[in-house]
Amino acid sequence: MSLAPGISILFDLPDESPFNRIELSNGIVPAPPDYLQGGKVPGMPWRRPTEHEMDMLLHIDRDAPAAEQYRKIIAISTIPEEMSDIFREFNFKSAADNLQARDIILNKKDRMPEFDKILNHYLDAFDTERSRQMLGIYVLPPNQVSVARDIKKTNKLLGLHFDNATGLDVNNFTDKTNRISFNLGESDRFLWFVNKSIEDIYNQALAEGYVPENEKDLCRYFLETNPDYPVIRLRVKPNEIYIAPTDYVLHDGSTADSSYRDVTFVVLGYFNPLALEKRYSSALESR
Repeated sequence: MSLAPGISILFDLPDESPFNRIELSNGIVPAPPDYLQGGKVPGMPWRRPTEHEMDMLLHIDRDAPAAEQYRKIIAISTIPEEMSDIFREFNFKSAADNLQARDIILNKKDRMPEFDKILNHYLDAFDTERSRQMLGIYVLPPNQVSVARDIKKTNKLLGLHFDNATGLDVNNFTDKTNRISFNLGESDRFLWFVNKSIEDIYNQALAEGYVPENEKDLCRYFLETNPDYPVIRLRVKPNEIYIAPTDYVLHDGSTADSSYRDVTFVVLGYFNPLALEKRYSSALESR
């Protein structure tokens, strides 16, 4: 099955080619036994996209309303210097686990007002004037094929899945959040995703005569009925961010082939990725 138009990638790394960062899977396959029953993962091997596929992935509808852009785009960019400096001061990459990361914050509580000031100044540029939530620091072992787990019940790996951070009904498309994830570790990490939105997948299911009960049901239905559809793997290097609508796309994270612990800082909200272009344009105009 060929890649279809859908979620776009805003590649805000002007000194590097997207061909070095984006790969496609050989369809979707059943996950190993350490995943939840029915879990699915990308099929191997990964391959470079064709020029046509790359053009499709990098095409962005800039005429869409600003309030919709956060659901239609996955972006990758560098962490600005001011943010990098404050993250370096906190040295989260020294934490062995989430508890140690929390201890770092407690031990530097006198610096938290400055941390919050710098972070919120950065996030304000992306916001669509809606609520946001600091989810915090996550520390994970290196070299994990995928990272998301069913932490509330079985602790098994999930594989490709939708988040549901807001607890909304599966067919509430307009209020689903996106997130900014900062790679604070010392190794590359990956975002896997299917470039079809939950809205498109839901409407496809209805057209095929299936009415999904919730996002887990919709996930299962799409992955089982579209085994040949390619999954996209986006490489995110240290000191970079991605912005992604993880409630809105099938996805997972991966730290495959990494040598160091995975350290990320995550903020949930309604962030407009096109702010990256506006920031870059403003910087050029100010020279």
